[in-house]
Amino acid sequence: MKFNYWISQIFSGIRQAQLNKKSSFSIYKTKKVIEVLNMLVEQGLILGYSQSQDKPYFVVIYIKINGPSIALLYTPNKKINVSIYQLRSLHYRDFPNFYVVLTSQGFLIHTEALRRNIGGFLFCKVLYN
Repeated sequence: MKFNYWISQIFSGIRQAQLNKKSSFSIYKTKKVIEVLNMLVEQGLILGYSQSQDKPYFVVIYIKINGPSIALLYTPNKKINVSIYQLRSLHYRDFPNFYVVLTSQGFLIHTEALRRNIGGFLFCKVLYN
């Protein structure tokens, strides 16, 4: 399967676990999934993750039940390409919220993409309530 499927599963799983008041869920482990999970832990969106004890090819993701909500913006049929100027505009307009951007250098938070001076595709929007 394409890696976008598993990445989308992370964000959908977080959203579903929050709605169902669950503190964790599991997902298939790939290098890209681990890359995105490390970014989410660094940004404080999830509490952490660990390898599943009973399923060696899965990771268990621990989430904040009352954490920020996530709106998935990237689908195979809907790709929103943003330039560095558009990212700068989004940064000032939606300040406490932030975006995850799929760039040529991997998944980055929009502020890191601004710092590196690169654009990309908007992957999701993290909304603080």
